[in-house]
Amino acid sequence: MPSTTQLALVTGTTSGIGLAVARQLLDNGWTVAGIARRAAQISHTRYHHIAADLADLSSSVAPVEAAIKRLLADRPWQRVGLVNNAASADLLTSFEAIDPLALLRLYALNTAAPVWLMGLVIRESPREAVLRIVNVSSGAAVVSSPGSLPTAAARPPFAWPAWWPQQSWHLPTAGNRLRPMLPS
Repeated sequence: MPSTTQLALVTGTTSGIGLAVARQLLDNGWTVAGIARRAAQISHTRYHHIAADLADLSSSVAPVEAAIKRLLADRPWQRVGLVNNAASADLLTSFEAIDPLALLRLYALNTAAPVWLMGLVIRESPREAVLRIVNVSSGAAVVSSPGSLPTAAARPPFAWPAWWPQQSWHLPTAGNRLRPMLPS
């Protein structure tokens, strides 16, 4: 019987990894809130689509935050998950060709939005809920290739494995519910 006490927030649910993760979570009884700029690709009673372009935070923060707060207040969730998957590799170019406004959108999507969503989930989730946060990265920050610097620099907290263990995170609202996990 599907559980109604598990909520997962997944970014980039209209294609690729985000869509596959959302479908798998639904198959495993989770309620899923998908955040994506394109129209929903999933039609399911436990799927809630939040249409937002996370590269444009000035227009996305208020509606996304309101929708997530509504969902988190909907019932006493026992487990809350966040999968930060949405990202862009649009600026695979040389330094002299970088458009600064496109770079700001890239940083908003790849860095600012995931960090903001992590804080929102930690702050708004029920204190009793078990939290799981997964930040998906292509590895562009650790494997150099021509023109990859703007994209690699936009995801450093999530892609540099050496970064995690050296951090002393002060998360008073998270208590002991949140710990970095590294792939083995």
